[in-house]
Amino acid sequence: MTIHSLCPFNIDIRNARPDDIHNIGALVQTCGPYLSHHQPYLYFIYTRYYFDTCLVATYHGSMIGWCSVLSVARDRYYMHQLGIVPAFRGSGAAFDLFANLLGRLRARHGDDFSLEFTNDTRNGAVHRLNRKIAETFCMELQRLPDLVPCMEAGVTEELYRMTPLRELNVHLADRLTVAA
Repeated sequence: MTIHSLCPFNIDIRNARPDDIHNIGALVQTCGPYLSHHQPYLYFIYTRYYFDTCLVATYHGSMIGWCSVLSVARDRYYMHQLGIVPAFRGSGAAFDLFANLLGRLRARHGDDFSLEFTNDTRNGAVHRLNRKIAETFCMELQRLPDLVPCMEAGVTEELYRMTPLRELNVHLADRLTVAA
């Protein structure tokens, strides 16, 4: 499936590298209160050992986006962070970054993988992004009943799982029937 970029800017998306760790940290600091900044060592681990699922988006050489995804089993992944600098929020850059990740996972696993992540209940923009991604890429987006412990004062997060729809033809037929 080919999806054209939603971002009107010509951004580049590539695997994160260890020499990106300080720029990643600086980017994450602009994403409060929804992303937590970590020590550079954690970003070094991500870029060194999970480089195939940790991505950065750049515009004219400047980092504008970061997405860290950890492989937790052969076909199971956990998205730890997805962040865009303030100047590019609402531009489609987050969609393009997430879409690039899903393209990589589908190239590796076809329709046999799952991606879990948490969402801060206050972050409406991320909830809208996840629904748009799920609809565009024929993914099931499911809120899991597992409780996410409160890790920071006043922050409530929910756990989600996104998986490719296995019965795509049935799903599309249902959508056409509902729309008719």
